[in-house]
Amino acid sequence: MSFSIVKKALELFDDEGDKDKDSLKGKKKSSKPSTEKQDKFKKKRKEHRKLEKNLKKAKQLTAFDERDKYMAPDRRAANVQLLRELSTLGAASEKTVDKVVQHHTGRLSKNRAVKQNEGKSANQQSVFTDKDFDKFEKEYAF
Repeated sequence: MSFSIVKKALELFDDEGDKDKDSLKGKKKSSKPSTEKQDKFKKKRKEHRKLEKNLKKAKQLTAFDERDKYMAPDRRAANVQLLRELSTLGAASEKTVDKVVQHHTGRLSKNRAVKQNEGKSANQQSVFTDKDFDKFEKEYAF
């Protein structure tokens, strides 16, 4: 049986009506009438407790909150955007690049041009003769 059918059946047999409903509630109002001051005080106390609870919840930080507090903000997206803007700007021309490279070459000893002395060393003859080379090959079995 459903609840509504049972309820209707009970209402048919209910002679007293409202008296039973009040007794079913079971709560009686206090004999003391509350004053406006008491109501205001209760309301303020309730609000104060609510605020205290909210403050306690706000003070409890998670590990992630602690980590985020001390970490630097992530600026990757902004940096990528700036790099894209820089790449769209005009690039240096070939002449400018050649001038810069030419200006900076030769400053260090490793970048200096090859001198003519190295060409002369190729024309010089060896101290060893062919006989010396043959003898060396026989000794070391090449």
